[in-house]
Amino acid sequence: QMFRPVTDKSDSLGIYYGFTSTGPWKFIKNYTLPTPDGLWVKATTTTGRGVAEYAYMLNRLLSNVNDSKNVEFFLILQDKDKQLSFIGLNNPDWKNKVIVEEGFSSIIKENGKTYSITATNEFKSVSSNTICYSFVVTDISTIKKSHSSFLALLITLGVIILSLVITLIVLFVKKHNASAKTEVFVESHKGESLGDYLGNHEINQIFNATKNGVRIINSNFDIVAVNKSFCKISGLENEQVVGEKCYTVFHGIYCHTANCPLERLKNGDAGVESNEFRFKKDGKRVRCIYTATPLLNSDNKIIGIVEDFKDISEKHAVEETLKQTEKQFEVFMDNLPIGVFIEDGITHEVVYQNTYLQNITGGRSIKTFLPAESAEKLSKSYLESEEENQLLDISGNWKYFNTHKFKFLGVNNQLKIGGVMIDITKKKEAEHYRDVLSKAIENSPVSVAILSSDTEIEFINPSFAALTGFTIEEIYSKEILNLNIEYNSGNNLAKAVECIKNGQIWQGEIHLKNKELDHFWVSASFTPIKNENGTVQHTVTIMENITKRKEYEKEILYAKSKAEESDKLKSAFLSNLSHEIRTPLNAIIGFSSLLSDNDLSFGERRNISEIIYRNSNDLLRLIENLIEISEIETGQLLIKKKEFSVNAMMSDLYRQLIEEDKKASNVKLSLRKEVRGDDLVILSDQTRLQQVLFQLLTNSCKFTENGFIEFGYSLKDENTLMFYVVDSGIGIEPEKQSLIFNPFRQVDDTSTRRYGGMGLGLAISKHIVEKLGGKIWINSTPKSGTSVYFTIPFIPVNSKFEIDNQSIHKQSFKWSNKTILVADDIDANYIYLKAALKKTDANVIWAKNGAEAVDFVKQGSNINIILMDIVMPELDGFEATKLIKHINNQIPIIGQTAYPSQKNFAHAKEIGFDSMLEKPIKVNRMLMELDKYLSN
Repeated sequence: QMFRPVTDKSDSLGIYYGFTSTGPWKFIKNYTLPTPDGLWVKATTTTGRGVAEYAYMLNRLLSNVNDSKNVEFFLILQDKDKQLSFIGLNNPDWKNKVIVEEGFSSIIKENGKTYSITATNEFKSVSSNTICYSFVVTDISTIKKSHSSFLALLITLGVIILSLVITLIVLFVKKHNASAKTEVFVESHKGESLGDYLGNHEINQIFNATKNGVRIINSNFDIVAVNKSFCKISGLENEQVVGEKCYTVFHGIYCHTANCPLERLKNGDAGVESNEFRFKKDGKRVRCIYTATPLLNSDNKIIGIVEDFKDISEKHAVEETLKQTEKQFEVFMDNLPIGVFIEDGITHEVVYQNTYLQNITGGRSIKTFLPAESAEKLSKSYLESEEENQLLDISGNWKYFNTHKFKFLGVNNQLKIGGVMIDITKKKEAEHYRDVLSKAIENSPVSVAILSSDTEIEFINPSFAALTGFTIEEIYSKEILNLNIEYNSGNNLAKAVECIKNGQIWQGEIHLKNKELDHFWVSASFTPIKNENGTVQHTVTIMENITKRKEYEKEILYAKSKAEESDKLKSAFLSNLSHEIRTPLNAIIGFSSLLSDNDLSFGERRNISEIIYRNSNDLLRLIENLIEISEIETGQLLIKKKEFSVNAMMSDLYRQLIEEDKKASNVKLSLRKEVRGDDLVILSDQTRLQQVLFQLLTNSCKFTENGFIEFGYSLKDENTLMFYVVDSGIGIEPEKQSLIFNPFRQVDDTSTRRYGGMGLGLAISKHIVEKLGGKIWINSTPKSGTSVYFTIPFIPVNSKFEIDNQSIHKQSFKWSNKTILVADDIDANYIYLKAALKKTDANVIWAKNGAEAVDFVKQGSNINIILMDIVMPELDGFEATKLIKHINNQIPIIGQTAYPSQKNFAHAKEIGFDSMLEKPIKVNRMLMELDKYLSN
C-alpha cells in the first residue's frame, strides 16, 4: 500500500510512504523504496479519470524471467553533492565498475563472461536535475549458446534490443554534446592558430582524455594533431600520423569525393555525421561513428576541422550477430510446425503470430478463432496455463490444439502473453479411434486379452473375465501358461505361446477350463505385435466360445450318420417292401387263378382258399404296420382306454393263432393266466394291447421251428401288470438286441436271410407299450430262445365285466325275418357281403350310394340294420347317416371304413354311427357285430 498524507507540519505533501509486511517505509527521493521484501519503484499511469500513482516490486516482475540469476536490477541515486548510492544491487563488485554518465550504456567482460549494463530510466527532479538512474545488469554470454527454452530466448533478445536502442540514443546525445563542446572550445580560442592552443598543457590533457579518437586537420588536408585514442583505433603512432594527408591515414570511402567532410564544411555545412567504415594501414576495416565540426578563426573562416571517431566495431559485430540471430529466429519461428503468437498483456491484442498461424487464419488474428477468455483467469497469476482448443480453420476443417500460454516482460517492461499452439488433431483422432476400439473391445462378445513380451497378462475384457472366471486383479502380470486353464486339447496353448515368441501367428481350437473347473472349447487366435526392430512387444489374444458349435458339429455328424443309415435303411426298406408285398400277392393271385380249374377236388380247393386267406392276412398286417409306423412318426397314434377282461382277450388271441395256424406243427402253444375266470378287469386300450401281444406271438411263431411258445401275464406288483411271450426259437445275438426295437431293423438284414418281414413289429410294439405307460425289454440267448416282457399300469375295475359267452362261441346266425341294407358303390364289396350273409337267411338289399340309402329309408322300407360305406359318390356315408338318423333314429348303422384310425372312429360316433368295421371285413367279426343289434 502506498499513501501520501494530505497535510502535515513535519512532512511536506511530496513525501510518499509505503506499507509492507515488515512495516511502514518512506520512499527515497519519492521514486524508490528499498525494503527487506524487495525493491519498489513508484510510477504513474494515465487513466480515463486522471493520473494514478502506484508502486511495483522490480524483483517480483523479474521473477518471470527464465533464468533470473543472470539479471540484476538496481538504482543509482545521486544527491546534490554528486554522491552515488546503489540501491537493490547485492553484488558490491559492480559498484566499482559502474560509471555514471548521461545516457549511460556499457558492455563489460568479466571472468570470461560478457555483461551488459544498461540504463533503463532516468529520474529528474522538478527543476529537471538528474537525481538517479535505473540499471539492468544482464549476463549476455548465453547469446552465443543455445537457449534452453523459447521464453529465455525471447527475454534475452528483448533485453539486448532494449540495450542497443538505449545505446543508440545515448550516442546521439553524446554527439550532440561533443559538437557543442567543440563549438565552445573554438569560440573561446578565436584568433589563435592551431599550434598556439594545441600546445596548451591543459587543453592537451583534455584532448587525450576523451575515449573517442580525435583528429585535427587543416584546410590543406594535413593532419595537425591526433589524440591517444585515435592512435589506438588506427593502429599507428603519433609520429606516423601527424603531418600526413588525411586521406592517406585511416581514410574512408568519402575521401576524394564530393562528400569529403572537409569539402562539405567548406561549402557551408554546419557539421558532418556518418556511420562508416575506416581502413587501417593493413587494410582492416574499423566501424566508426564519425563526426566532423569546423575550426573557425576570428573572421569565421575555416582553418581546419575536428574529426571524432567512435569505434563501434565490437558493437557493430554484436548488432550484426543480433540481426542474423533475429533473422534466423524469424525464419525459425515461421518454419515451426506449431503456432506461436504474442499478445499484449493489457489489451490482449495479438501483436505477432508466425506463418503457421497465418496460414490457418488466412492472415486474421488467431484470437478471432479461439474461445473468449475471462479477464479473471488472466489476472490471477503469472504462471503458465495450458488448455485444449477446437477451431475451424480458414479452409473449413476442424482442428484441435493444445495451447500453452505464459506471461513475460517485453520491451520497456511491458507485460506480454506468449502462446504456443501444438496441433493435436491427429492425436485427437487417434484418441477417438482408440476410444471407439476400446469400447468395441469392452463390449465385444469375443474374449480379448493382451499379453506382454513375456506372455504375461496385461489386459482382459469383460468377456474374457466371464469366460474364464478370473478378474484382471487376479491374473495381472501372470504368465498365461501359469493360469492352468487348458483342459484337454494336446497342449495347444503351449504351442500357441511358442509360436508367438517366434513372431508367428497361431490359430486353432483349444479345450479350456474356467475358475470353477467347467470346461469349454474356444476358437483362439494369437497375434504378435512387433516394434520397428521386429521384436515382439505384445500379443493380442482373441478367443470365441465354440462349445455350442462343437456340440452342433457333433449333432450334425450324428445326424449325418443317422441320415446315411436312414438312406441305407430306406433303400433296404423299399427293396424289402417290394419283396414283402409281392410274396403274398404272388400266392393270392396265383392260387386264385387255380380255383377256376374244374379238375380240382373239394379238398384241394379248400386248401387253396386257406392259402389265399393266410397270405391276404399277411399282406393286410404289412399294410397296417406301415400305417401304424407312419402314425407313430407323425405323433398321431392315439390310445383309447376302456374296461375289458384280460383273460377274455388272452383267450381270443390263443383262438386266433390256432385258427390262422401260425405256429409250426411240432411247436406247442400254451397260455398261462395268473387269475382264473373273468374276474381280472382292467382299464386300458384293449385293441393296442392285443396288437402288441399278437405281434410278439407272430414273431415267436416265425422264428420257432421246434419246441414251445408260451404267453401269459402276471401281477408284478400291486401297480404293475406284466405280459410275456417266451419261445425256444433261434434267439438273438447280444450285440444286435439293441437294434431290434428300431424301425426297419432286423437281426438278419442280408439278402440271404431265411425269415421275411419289414422290421416294424417290435418298433410299433415298443411305442405302444410306452404310450400305455409301461416298458418293454428282451432276454435272449442264441439258439436257445427269446423271452420278451412288457408292463402296463395295473388299473383294476371293481364292477364285473359281463361277457356274452353265447356270442363269443356262436357258430351260426339265423335272421330270416330281418332286412339288411348294404350301402356301397363298389359292386364287388356288395357281392362279398351278400355271399357272407347268405347262410343267415337275411334279406339283403343294395344302395349304390348314400342318396339311394336315404331314399330307401324315406320310402318306409322295413330295414332292420344298415352296413354303410364311408366313401361314396353323390352323398358320402357321413352325410347319409346324418339324414337317416334324422328320419329314423332307431335304425342301427354300422360303418365300413378303410381309414381305421381313432380319429375317424371318434368322428363317426359323433355323426351317429353305432359301430365301425375295418376293411377288409372279416366274416365272423361282421356277423358278431350284426348279431349284437339283430338279436335284440
